[in-house]
Amino acid sequence: LCINTAAVYLSACVPDIPDPSVEVYQQVGNSKSLIVVCQFKMKTSVSSFHLSVRNGDGKRMLNNPACIAETTCVFNITTTSPVSFTCVHVVSARTDIQTQLSDVFIYQPYSKILHSVQLI
Repeated sequence: LCINTAAVYLSACVPDIPDPSVEVYQQVGNSKSLIVVCQFKMKTSVSSFHLSVRNGDGKRMLNNPACIAETTCVFNITTTSPVSFTCVHVVSARTDIQTQLSDVFIYQPYSKILHSVQLI
C-alpha cells in the first residue's frame, strides 16, 4: 500500500523493478546500421526508458524510444564500432529514484552473436 503523505517515505511506493534486457540486430550488408531492442519487463506511471551508447566518441543517452509494446522499445542506431549498449529503466517518484540497467552489449562487426536482419 502506498500512501502519499509527507510522513511516508516514497521508497515504499516504488516497486522492485526487474533489470531490463538488451538485444542488438545488424542490417544485412551494413555493419553501421543497428536496431537495439530493450525489454523493460515492467512499466510504472513514473517510468522512463533510455539507451546508453558508448563508443570512441564518448557516452550519450538516447531518450524517448519508439515503443512497439508497453515495455518493448526499439532504437535505430547508426554508429561505428566498437560500441556498447545498455538499456536503462529509471523510476522516479519525487525524491526517490531507482535505476535498473541491462547487461552491457558490446558490438563489433562480424560478431557471431549478433542477429542479422534485412530491412525493407
